[in-house]
Amino acid sequence: RAWSRAVERELGPRSADQINRIYSFMLSNHERFVELAEKEKEAGLEDLSDAADGATAVFLDALLAGDSGKSLEIARKNVESQEDVGTFFEDVIRPAMYEVGARWEDGRISVAEEHLASSIVSRVISSIYSRFVKFENIKGKSVVTATANEFHEIGSRIVADSLELDGWDVDHLGVDTPIEDLLDILIERKPLFLGLSVAIPFNLDTAVETIERIKSRPELKGMKILIGGKAFNDNPDLWKETGADAWSRNSEEAIETSREWWRKYN
Repeated sequence: RAWSRAVERELGPRSADQINRIYSFMLSNHERFVELAEKEKEAGLEDLSDAADGATAVFLDALLAGDSGKSLEIARKNVESQEDVGTFFEDVIRPAMYEVGARWEDGRISVAEEHLASSIVSRVISSIYSRFVKFENIKGKSVVTATANEFHEIGSRIVADSLELDGWDVDHLGVDTPIEDLLDILIERKPLFLGLSVAIPFNLDTAVETIERIKSRPELKGMKILIGGKAFNDNPDLWKETGADAWSRNSEEAIETSREWWRKYN
């Protein structure tokens, strides 16, 4: 209510009307929002003790303890072949990191602890990748990046490594790639497709702008855009509003879609 009054005072009734309609909606539904939030908190994530034969819960404990040695040991025990890589990425690392994020959001762990867990996961992924990469690019070129203003790298890293293990020549640009720089490298490298990651819904507008800019460039005509990330996993139909050509829920779906595009390309 205080914010609504401030908006009206600073902008005047005419301009403030549109904004205050939203605040009126929020005020009238406040109790419902609280109720839904409590239900989500009670539901939590899936029981990690049952995931991947319990490896996820053990891996999470190692991350929260900041034990990189234990985390690497768990990875070695659970990834004995290239076929195990996708399962470990999706059934162990991804849910464990979702839980780390949830605990940071709830204030149960600090920013430093969240950063430490993410750093350990990056080391684990590098360890797994180095064991199985063959540097045999039997498929085409692809570029994978998080959108501008997006600083969550692990999801795009998992997808990039999975694609490279599947035979793609992948350029992984990491996080927060400015749109102009991304356009330049796409025109230079001419990939068959771009993988674009969005974890935070706040960055959806930037993702849409990025895709619009790409689609408007004649030099990039025909290049496919595969979008993914937690922002879309939480809202499965949202990707259709972005202008992307496809959406993948995880690295396994990204591989399936990329294989389909490769078959059509050839």
